[in-house]
Amino acid sequence: MLTKKAFYILGGILLGVLLVVMVARLFFNNNNSSSSMPTNLDVANSNETMALGNDTHDFNLKGASFLVLYSNMLEEGVELVSYSSSGAILSQLSLNVGKKLDFAAKVKGNIYIASERQHHHFQISQDGKIRSFFGPSIYEQDRAIGATFIRNSNGYLLFSMNMGAHPDYSPHEYGNELVYWNDDDHVYNHLKLTGYFMSAVTIHNKAYVLYSNGKRNSNGIYVVDLKTNKLVSDYPLRSIDRYYPVGRENGSSLQLYNNRLLVFMTGDDPSQKQDQPVMLVINPQNGTIEQTIKVSNKSFDLYGTFVHNGKVYVVSYEGELVVFNQKFEIETLIRLEQGSQFVMKRKEESGLISGVQVDGDSLFILYDFVKNAPLDRQKEIHQYHIDTGKELAVIPLSHKTDREMVRFFITK
Repeated sequence: MLTKKAFYILGGILLGVLLVVMVARLFFNNNNSSSSMPTNLDVANSNETMALGNDTHDFNLKGASFLVLYSNMLEEGVELVSYSSSGAILSQLSLNVGKKLDFAAKVKGNIYIASERQHHHFQISQDGKIRSFFGPSIYEQDRAIGATFIRNSNGYLLFSMNMGAHPDYSPHEYGNELVYWNDDDHVYNHLKLTGYFMSAVTIHNKAYVLYSNGKRNSNGIYVVDLKTNKLVSDYPLRSIDRYYPVGRENGSSLQLYNNRLLVFMTGDDPSQKQDQPVMLVINPQNGTIEQTIKVSNKSFDLYGTFVHNGKVYVVSYEGELVVFNQKFEIETLIRLEQGSQFVMKRKEESGLISGVQVDGDSLFILYDFVKNAPLDRQKEIHQYHIDTGKELAVIPLSHKTDREMVRFFITK
């Protein structure tokens, strides 16, 4: 029989051994998992808003004009290819992670690429390194929580996290998270609100977030104070019944122009047989809809919008441009030059627009001919003069892949 004293001594020894084992195991696990854990983008005052992964790959964009992203809707794996202005491949990289890379934005020379499908995005830094990036750490990496846009607005990087009615993150209502940061102002934060976010812009340290709320069958604009991370106003768009925001190109349903918010919407009225989108001109101070302007008096299938050279451009899927001036008047109607062979090719091979970019006097449109399987599809960028619509060049993309989707971004 052990004496009481011996019993306590033996128990103390066992407890000490157990503690040593536990500490050693913790140390071992941490060392082994460090390569997959993200590091804070900015440790000081970051609020865990964004984190960069430690997975680093070389990807040089020097001399490139276009960054082209190839990915799948559901399956993991992406391919990134840089092209010269004439279509020569300069560099390429294949990754076994990533899904549905839909959006990109540039901030201080770094390119941020967002997935619409999952909480796993990418950054390409100025020094030619690509790595994963993630939103707030409360959301597990690689979960099916994608972004609906990513934009640079007045020095802020803004993107959304579409968790929907997720049982872990938003169990009682359909919700989205606005994530934003600004290195110059040392602002790093995020805010969850009800609805599906379409886009966001910033004015004087306030974010204006365009949203749709399917439960209420309503649309509106949230106003968020970026200094306090508080919702300060909610501007409902009640006067536009049976309309919803439209704009396939990255967040293009909302633009900031001439000290006004522009919201592009199209009808959901069964009696309306044609797409006739409208542009709402909204005062950001009070949410008043000052004007409702028809984009076109005929059918117009709106693809995207952008602000350039002091004007607003609206692009249709059929290659039409409507140009508005600072008085919100239609200044020009332009039809992009499309030869008969190209028109026939689009029809026979199901040619779709997969992206619109602008640089200087040139408008670039990426066409993906989707009739065939991805590996056999043709993809080409058409360059047009932005003022006349004249076709300046056709740039074929020679990289072959079985990825389903293609998007592009001008790297300048």
